[in-house]
Amino acid sequence: MLLSGSKICWERDYPLFLDRGITSDLSNCVYGRLHEYEGKQYKSADFHEPVVSISPSTLWLNVGDDQKLSCSTAYSYIVYSECYMGVQLNYPKMIQYKMGEHYEALKSTTNLKAFQDFEDLKKSIKEHSHSLTIKTADGVAKRTNIWIGDEVKKLLNACYLFQKYGITVK
Repeated sequence: MLLSGSKICWERDYPLFLDRGITSDLSNCVYGRLHEYEGKQYKSADFHEPVVSISPSTLWLNVGDDQKLSCSTAYSYIVYSECYMGVQLNYPKMIQYKMGEHYEALKSTTNLKAFQDFEDLKKSIKEHSHSLTIKTADGVAKRTNIWIGDEVKKLLNACYLFQKYGITVK
């Protein structure tokens, strides 16, 4: 949909916006978190330690009267679903677990196995992609913190958001 030029709409397309967890150690995952959906009970994944998360990402754009290009990836895909741009990797730097009525002290996640998964994924992405640079019709360019491969770069100009603002991929 993103590459077709169609406008993505939350009410219609919300099933596209799923969060996923990635781990190289499935022993870290048990199915035990109970939840109800349409009157039926299900068990979902419940990880003992944090895992790499893949979640939807947006690129909010604005071209001012002075042709200044503003962009941010800090906006929610729920509110700005038409700004959906792909997925992002997330991994916490610090965690703490509940111990009875209280929480233990914050501790770093760098010693957990999933931290290496995160580092390996980032390295692989950076080896096969580069930072997305976009420009206005007046030639004002902006480098984003979105990583993109050459195959997608060729197709991204058809994106609804870029067409709406007259933005092209550099």
